[in-house]
Amino acid sequence: LLSPAARDKLMREHEMKAKDDFQKKYQGATLKLPVVLHHRPVVRSFTRSFNTSMRNWYIATTVARSALGDGAIAAQIEQAMILKVRDTTTRIKTQSEQLIVLAKDADADPGLLAHGFEHKETVTVLGPVAMQLRELYLAADKYLDMVTLAYTYSLMSGDDAATAAFQVKRSLESVGTSIRNRRIDVLKQVNQAGKQRQGYKQTPQEAEPHLEP
Repeated sequence: LLSPAARDKLMREHEMKAKDDFQKKYQGATLKLPVVLHHRPVVRSFTRSFNTSMRNWYIATTVARSALGDGAIAAQIEQAMILKVRDTTTRIKTQSEQLIVLAKDADADPGLLAHGFEHKETVTVLGPVAMQLRELYLAADKYLDMVTLAYTYSLMSGDDAATAAFQVKRSLESVGTSIRNRRIDVLKQVNQAGKQRQGYKQTPQEAEPHLEP
């Protein structure tokens, strides 16, 4: 097992590789959208997995269409990824709205929230999965704002606030892992189909491959 520091280093290397692949290799239109985050669990997840997840979506759907020749599978994969992200976003937004109501009843003013740190960048966004991921990270950051407000006004305990931050961390990790596993499943199918062809070279499944499969 990798140590936390080694795992963090590896994930950041994969993230930079994924980012470079899209910026240098992808030929086509993309969107440039701002992202501003403040809370450590959200910032760490975003800076370690946003571009990696977008690349995993791209590889999974592109390989399904090109190598397997199956647009239906590609569409199913994409919808499954979107559903996972949306479900997580909806749950976090619901929790945030509950704290907003609680704060309003206690006259706790969200306008008093301030941030001593911010992670701000303009990100490349390609496809609906990346767009949904951006919304998820923004929603998670806003939720932790409300957790801070509720804790400071004694509307929730310190343990509950810490648990909320941990759950956000786990939820974001779960989304990235789910998207990654979809890519691995597609590459397994490609390798299985490739066994029928002479001289076929197996495609690595666990390693983070290049943008162009």
